[in-house]
Amino acid sequence: MVGPKTAITMPSTETGSVAAVTPDHDGSSYEKAIIMSEKHESEGVKAEYTLVKRYYPGYKLKQQSMNFHKERKYDILDIITSDGLEKSIYFDISNFYGKL
Repeated sequence: MVGPKTAITMPSTETGSVAAVTPDHDGSSYEKAIIMSEKHESEGVKAEYTLVKRYYPGYKLKQQSMNFHKERKYDILDIITSDGLEKSIYFDISNFYGKL
């Protein structure tokens, strides 16, 4: 049975060249989306899945969608964690979406 959607929790010290996860950008909403800095879309999307796999081993992808919000582009990964919780994880992909 799948539980209600809950906010994602990621450590505040995680940083990298592709994304930084902080308390202000934990992926739990549009306003707190994880900002992706990768310049190439294929690498950025790969990094999204790497982050989710790291923090939610054994997760199942329910769906991936893209959306505009306040003139920014977002990838949203809806997952089911290994313990059955549904989570939506927001990634701000404005830095690389549509750029070659």
